[in-house]
Amino acid sequence: MKGPNRLTGPPPLRLQLRRCALLLLLAALLAAVPGCSGGESPETAVEQFYALWGEQDYTGMYALLDSASGKAYSAESFRERYSGIDELIGLTAVELKKVEKREGGSGTASLYLTAALETSTVGRIPVYYTVELSRAEKGAPWLLRWHPGLIFPELTDGRKVDLKREFPERGRLTDRNGELLAGPGRFTEVGAVPGNYRDENNFAGAVGRIVGLSREAIVARLHQPWVREGDYVPLTVLAPGKESLVEELRAISGVLLREVERRSYPAGEAGAHLTGYLGEITAEELAEKEGAGYREGDLLGKFGLEAALEERLVGKSGCTLRILEENGKEAALIATREREQGEEIALTIDLKLQQCAAAALGEKRGAVVALDPRNGEILALYSNPAFDPNRFSSGLSAAEWQELQGNPGRPLLNRALSGLYPPGSAFKPFTAAAAVDAGALDPAKIQVITGEKWQPGKSWGDYHVRRVRTDVERMDLKAAMKFSDNIYFAQAGLALGREKFTGYGDRFGFDEQPDFLLPMARSLLSREGITSEVQLADSSFGQGEVMLTPLQAALLYSAFAGEGSIPQPRLLLDEEPAVWKKEAVSAAAAKVVHRALIEVLHGEGAAAAAGIIPGLRVAGKTGTAETGAEKGNVCWYVTYGPAEAPELVVAAVIEEGSWASTEALPVGRAVLECHLLNGRR
Repeated sequence: MKGPNRLTGPPPLRLQLRRCALLLLLAALLAAVPGCSGGESPETAVEQFYALWGEQDYTGMYALLDSASGKAYSAESFRERYSGIDELIGLTAVELKKVEKREGGSGTASLYLTAALETSTVGRIPVYYTVELSRAEKGAPWLLRWHPGLIFPELTDGRKVDLKREFPERGRLTDRNGELLAGPGRFTEVGAVPGNYRDENNFAGAVGRIVGLSREAIVARLHQPWVREGDYVPLTVLAPGKESLVEELRAISGVLLREVERRSYPAGEAGAHLTGYLGEITAEELAEKEGAGYREGDLLGKFGLEAALEERLVGKSGCTLRILEENGKEAALIATREREQGEEIALTIDLKLQQCAAAALGEKRGAVVALDPRNGEILALYSNPAFDPNRFSSGLSAAEWQELQGNPGRPLLNRALSGLYPPGSAFKPFTAAAAVDAGALDPAKIQVITGEKWQPGKSWGDYHVRRVRTDVERMDLKAAMKFSDNIYFAQAGLALGREKFTGYGDRFGFDEQPDFLLPMARSLLSREGITSEVQLADSSFGQGEVMLTPLQAALLYSAFAGEGSIPQPRLLLDEEPAVWKKEAVSAAAAKVVHRALIEVLHGEGAAAAAGIIPGLRVAGKTGTAETGAEKGNVCWYVTYGPAEAPELVVAAVIEEGSWASTEALPVGRAVLECHLLNGRR
């Protein structure tokens, strides 16, 4: 048998694909050649050209040029000129508003155009063009006679476009009393002129040992691509507090020191998780913020309020767009935009209270939140371990950044907002409020509880709820709160029931985030729902799967310090107060819990009496949550005062502690005392 006739049959698939690819390549090549495209009318050709400019399709634009223009300007030079100018001015759109035909013969045309260029640097630029077009013969496409004046009318072959930027001052962050948290500061810069030393390796090693950089890092900076003979090269900036190194550096031949301005954070570590820090914009961020006026090398907020308030803090550069002669003399002024300084933003934070929180926490790992229950103003928000944001201003090396990220203490974690902890007994006021509000608990009724452990029936198997104080057998809510009786609150939770327990969780904002400037974790009653009586009982006294952030704990107690509602937490002083959760519980139920929390400190035989501030009545509750970890317990203390008219709630949490009464209580008390006794601001 003969095989198929390949001369008369369909070509094989591979050959078909090859032909298709060749046709596509030919079409692309033709499109890039002047005169191989064009418009049916002069108006159409012009509209196509400027539409393609708006899309930054320089190949398509070049295809609309006549042959004379193609000979005068190569495709590469055409593309480079347009792309360079578009990038320089931050072109975002080209709008052709009006096209008028001026004159023309059978094969030529002259059009007058009114257009506008939208830019991220100087805004909207009105431009007026006169465009000459021609066609080879009747029916042939219309093509443009191109020259640089079709970019800006004043531009010629010998002239260039120049953009002068006047950078704004980044807005300052201040506390509620005008104390600076972030703003301009003076730093000492360490630099050198390559060659102005005998031995580069010895020089780099000596400098590196003092400033904390490797010899290799110093050498790499001395040999950056832009460095030319005689250039001064910045090597690093000394962070505040490192001025003592200046004399050592001066002793090294070749070291140059000068004063420079950088973003400064006077509170240092005490304000780090609030202010955050600045960093150089990345390629990804530059793409995301296209059209916003950022350039390679610009700084922007990377963390904390520097990032959250970037748009308000950054301001806008002043820009002057000009056409310059070859000798640098101004030929034409195209457009200007006035510089807009960044906003100065006042926070609700009280710097003195913030520093008090840092001092009270000391070396302990944990967090403190202090807020006004009446309006949600946060007066202190501190997390430890922390970091010094000034290190970012002085230039953090790759090794230092890796060290910061790999630190087991996780100093970049804002524990006040994103730390999730089991609350232990500090959660009992929630169960009490929900049960009283729902009518499941009579706060005045004396309940008799005997023994060290309890279970409702044999269905629980070997599991029992256990308590510490077996000597107290008769108690109402006040006594149960004062002696922190687990059995009492487990029974209250079971009486309330799963559905209502989780319903009150919703009312208090669990598994929900308030509208807030900074990222925060969601507090949880459970991971996937409360599925058993045992879990409900454990959850009722703050174990089980209940997890709270320190901010959520402060908000929770705000309901008891007030009349059952929870304010919207806020950090900006000019922001209007708002309610986040209206009537999480009734005012009556909130008052019952409020009185019980006063009893915790001021009642006879109160274990938390150490939380009392002399001369004042305050409320509060400790909580020690067992985590099963070898490094200790999670210790809480949430307190507020004065009891008659609460104006500050303080939540303190300590990781890897022993008992809340010795670990967290002194921290929370110190912060509340600092506010109430040392000047309310």
